[in-house]
Amino acid sequence: AILRATKHLEELEKKLQRPRCRIHTREGVVQAAERAVGSAGRWLGYEIREEAVPRFTQERRGRPGKDTRYRREDRARFHVGWTVREDVVAADSASDGMFPLITNDEKLAGGSY
Repeated sequence: AILRATKHLEELEKKLQRPRCRIHTREGVVQAAERAVGSAGRWLGYEIREEAVPRFTQERRGRPGKDTRYRREDRARFHVGWTVREDVVAADSASDGMFPLITNDEKLAGGSY
């Protein structure tokens, strides 16, 4: 589950770095990251960083000349980073395969009812 989630997070990071990414809001990135992590959210932690990328456009339409003024627009570009929670993975691997024996057979029961 951890390997699958990290693969999905890597794909999400590649998708976010494309020039025409369709995810423009932080909420959209959070939803996509939650879908990518899925059931492995217990063992993986992720963080979302925001970067302002400048984009320059002309103030007026027409061909640019020597007196053309440009307007700066900052667009948000997001990055997803993740870490594996080693302490949780170690605790879960130590208790993996241990199940309590629940029975109503009094010969097998360790205590009295």
